[in-house]
Parts: sequence; C-alpha cells; structure tokens
Amino acid sequence: MSRLLALVLCFLSFCLPVIAAGAGDFQPSRTAVRKELVKVVEAQLTAFRSGNAAKAYSYASTEIQKHFSQADFEAMVQTTYPAIAHSLSAKFGPVLDDGSQAVVHVAVTSTNKRRTIYGYLLVRQKGKWRISGVYEADQDEQPGELST
Repeated sequence: MSRLLALVLCFLSFCLPVIAAGAGDFQPSRTAVRKELVKVVEAQLTAFRSGNAAKAYSYASTEIQKHFSQADFEAMVQTTYPAIAHSLSAKFGPVLDDGSQAVVHVAVTSTNKRRTIYGYLLVRQKGKWRISGVYEADQDEQPGELST
C-alpha cells in the first residue's frame, strides 16, 4: 500500500505545476489542435476499455514512463482513477493549450454509471501530444456544456 501511495504522490507531482499555473497563458485550442488532443485522450480511454494497458501506457509522457513501469502505471490508474480504468463513455468539454501544454476537460461515465469530470494534462513531445497527468475537476469548474 505504501508503494502505491508513493506512486500516486509521484504522479501528482507531475500534475501540480500545470494545475498551479492555471490556464493563465492557455487559450481555447484551434480546431486542428483540439482534434489532436481529444484523439490522444480518447485513444487512451479506448485502450483502457479494451483492457490494453500497454497501449494506454503508450500515450503517457516520457516523464511518466520514466517514473512508472507499465504495471505500476496500470495499478495506479486502477486504484486512483477507477472511472478512467473502467469507462463506458467520454464527453469532451473545453480544450485549452499554449502550444506546448494543454488541458482537456472530459466527463467520463464509468461502468457504475457515475459521471466524473477530469482535467487531462498533456505536453507536446517530439511533435506529439502525450498525457502528463490527470486530476478530478470540480463540476462547477467547467464552463459550458460538455459534449462529444
């Protein structure tokens, strides 16, 4: 259990700088960028849905992959983000970026029919967007309606 807690705290350490910075320099993503970002998040969710942890892990940033083995990553998601690990569907809301970092707001419906809104944090690495963290967002934090 203490190993899992250490892994979760390590994972959160990647999220905090972006969360702390807020969306000050972030702007609503252009249509093409939004599509790229949504595609990455949807691909990871689809991989989890199909039980393909290796594929889900492939969308993680190099920093996440340096700190988590695939098995530890899968265990952390299963324990900390069960709605993501076992989602039925996802609806995407505001997508913001600054060219090198992004936040994608996603309402995930899990197998227990509970809807949870997450902020997915992404970074651009070697020309591709990679997931660098996830945080559970407040329902009131998201402007506008979440839609597909």
